[in-house]
Amino acid sequence: MNVVTALLPLPSRNRGAALLLLLLFMVIGFTAYLMSSFSPGASEVQRQRKTLEILALAKEALIGYAVAETKKPGRLPCPDVDNDGKEDLDGTDCSLYIGRLPWNTLAIEKLTDGHGEQLWYAVSDNFHSPDSPPAINSGTEGTLELYAADGSTLLTKPGEKLAAIVFSPGPSLSGKNRSAASNDAQNYLDSGYGRNNASAAGPFIAGPVMDAQGDVVVNDLAMGISAKELLTAVEKRVLGEIRGSKDYGLCRYYAESKEVPWASPVPSTPESESCDGRSYEGTVSGCLPYMELIVAPSSSLWLTANGWLPSLIVYERYNDSDDGNGDNGKIAGISVGNSKMVVNFGASAICQ
Repeated sequence: MNVVTALLPLPSRNRGAALLLLLLFMVIGFTAYLMSSFSPGASEVQRQRKTLEILALAKEALIGYAVAETKKPGRLPCPDVDNDGKEDLDGTDCSLYIGRLPWNTLAIEKLTDGHGEQLWYAVSDNFHSPDSPPAINSGTEGTLELYAADGSTLLTKPGEKLAAIVFSPGPSLSGKNRSAASNDAQNYLDSGYGRNNASAAGPFIAGPVMDAQGDVVVNDLAMGISAKELLTAVEKRVLGEIRGSKDYGLCRYYAESKEVPWASPVPSTPESESCDGRSYEGTVSGCLPYMELIVAPSSSLWLTANGWLPSLIVYERYNDSDDGNGDNGKIAGISVGNSKMVVNFGASAICQ
């Protein structure tokens, strides 16, 4: 009898109690999982991951802005010094060379780091002026330097100083009063080992930096844009302008002449003479024969004003015959700085 009773279904009241007990264990387990996932250590890792992603987005936006600049490709916006999201100019110069990232000018959303703070930004003196000198081309050098957390290891590669640096200020450290002077870089960016992230000229330091007692003295995360990587992106636009479209550049020349032009000779004293930009039959390499090309008028202005023309762009007319002994005039190479483009009119339709 007892055995039979044990095999009978539980009364509904007992079944309900068992389900409630099971649900309670599930809630306790899930709560424990959440507590472990959002422990101080785990949440800080998540904040840092978000911050690095946001810094990369800002870097990409700045390079994209510089490449698309209409008057002076390569030019970066001035910092935002009054927290309206727009770059701040004083005539043709920046009001300050350090401030918040001008997200409105960049046509992106306001970017904040993993602690909810807006990004800050420093720009090199050689890359910000919209109208006045210096020109921006493959020879333009950065002026900013970024050091590792030890204060002595230079993160900037030799010969590749930075055009700009983007900072995440992180939470406020002791001695900072962000509510009193919300536009003052000193209240957001830190200093250590003789490096000062709040100074427009730097030199800058990438946090986190600890003092001898293990306390954080610099919590700024930083991401630099070297002049080389910025200008390599701009060079691709330059080469695209020379290749052109059905209405301009090499594309138009080939459509009308059924061959690419010959090169323009390099002057015998290039330090004092410029390429004349004319095509000389039989000259296979040298300067770009830009006088023979119809470059888009708006592009021609900035290419000339910034020194890309007449002499920075190297041009080659390739030997493209089947037996290697002739020249069908279908392939040209154009290069500038660290970038090169081969234009092959015999391969496929490349002109739009």
